Amino acid sequence: MVLSEQINIFAEHDPELTFVKSKFVTGHGTGGKVNYSNEAEMDFKTQEEVLRQFRRHKFNLLIATCVVEEGLDIPKCNVVCRFDFPKSFRSYVQSKGRAHAKDSSYYILVDREEQVEKKSELAVIFLIYMYFQKRIICKEIHCQNNKKGGRETGKKGGREEGRKEGRKEGRNGKGREGKGREGNR
Repeated sequence: MVLSEQINIFAEHDPELTFVKSKFVTGHGTGGKVNYSNEAEMDFKTQEEVLRQFRRHKFNLLIATCVVEEGLDIPKCNVVCRFDFPKSFRSYVQSKGRAHAKDSSYYILVDREEQVEKKSELAVIFLIYMYFQKRIICKEIHCQNNKKGGRETGKKGGREEGRKEGRKEGRNGKGREGKGREGNR
């Protein structure tokens, strides 16, 4: 809230920043987990109005709490800058996912004293992220290959399954050779 106001004041007074127009969005309930005034909490209607204005390019800098990590429709952003380190892999992925415009950048600000420790944590998070990305890509490729072959994944009755059943039942369903008992004589 204060940061957004300060940025707007600087933008008014600095000719190189006149293009910057900032607003903020916060959650509408902290459940007592955060130590700040109720003035910082925002009702759902106000959240939606701010996000609608952002989508319509009425302003170009959105200052937000973790409320925008998931569940809210945020347009493609070209820069995401976190002021706090992600508390979980999910938090990292959700916030990084907001920087999905072409040539976007993602930044995490940390204290100098914590820089080495946080780089190590981020490296672990990144390895986990890459592992899951690889699994997702492989799964998508597998699904695409199966669809090209005329099969649907995840359902029984694909080509191989049908071949097995055809051998067991035969063409008319009367036994392995495809004939009833009397046909074997």
